[in-house]
Amino acid sequence: MTSTENFKNFLSENNAYDKYCSDIEKQHGINFITVTMGRKDFRNIINDTLMWAATDNCHLWETLNNTWNKAVSSNKQFYNNCRSIW
Repeated sequence: MTSTENFKNFLSENNAYDKYCSDIEKQHGINFITVTMGRKDFRNIINDTLMWAATDNCHLWETLNNTWNKAVSSNKQFYNNCRSIW
């Protein structure tokens, strides 16, 4: 099962945590904690929270969204699956 910590670590390991926080702040006026607080399903979190075309990082978000969703959608333990695709 994915979590806020998994998502934050994924973004951090891909050098995207600060960019994500900046982009959601610009687009929605909210922070990382607000986006993830109480969230049960982390599939599509990047797609659900960012309008990629409105960022300077459209290709980055598309790539990370696809990589993240591949990891989350797997039936394998999350940590092991993420390590295998990075």
